Amino acid sequence: IVCILIYFAGWAIYYLGIATPLVILLMTVSPCVALLLFALDRQNLPAVVCALGFTICHLIFAIVNFMM
Repeated sequence: IVCILIYFAGWAIYYLGIATPLVILLMTVSPCVALLLFALDRQNLPAVVCALGFTICHLIFAIVNFMM
């Protein structure tokens, strides 16, 4: 729940016009961490692998499109 609240707070800050790399990273990493924690809690190895792949792709997309 904390990860999702951080994600929503990141969007609120972003829409206030504060689009710093930290805000972008919070919005990128927090949903990924939520997915990973949920998959780990359920001991669902295929979901953990998919969530890790999603995290890597999400980070690459954020870095390429917002930080370069």
